[in-house]
Amino acid sequence: MTPSAQVPSPNFEHLRVLEPLLADLGTLAERYVRDDPNTALLKLRQFGEALARFLAARGGLPESQGSEQVERLATLRRAGLLPDNVWQLLTTIRRTGNQANHQFTGEAEEALTLLQYAWIIGIWLMQTLHDPQFPRGEFVLPQPGPDPSSFRPCCLPQSRPVRRPKQNWRRCKR
Repeated sequence: MTPSAQVPSPNFEHLRVLEPLLADLGTLAERYVRDDPNTALLKLRQFGEALARFLAARGGLPESQGSEQVERLATLRRAGLLPDNVWQLLTTIRRTGNQANHQFTGEAEEALTLLQYAWIIGIWLMQTLHDPQFPRGEFVLPQPGPDPSSFRPCCLPQSRPVRRPKQNWRRCKR
């Protein structure tokens, strides 16, 4: 899943110092936000899940088997590890990601809004756990991907007709 061979995300690469999975998921969500918003929302949902697990582990909270994200977020909030505003953003990401998963929904504008929420959460995480002076900077809008029609078929290997294998089926007697 690691998109490390791709261009690093200006919005999420800084998270790699704390948790590479967060950088990877943010980058993937960013990549899909325009062309496949449903997938972007799913990646953002995974971002929230990974963040909650990271915070729980870092905060010394026990990971109970089968614990759901809603319970994990509530536990982090009660333990004082998740401020109300971050909890609200993660809850919105969770709910929207669940809807995208179960109802196959997702619009580019909605995905872009949640991508910005994840970026805000990432800045909070860096300032809280890494460097209180970490610069917020500005959110960088994802650039559109290449136009698929620009791919040249001449670069693909020549297709050959598919040969059918000889059928050596034995007839079963009934």
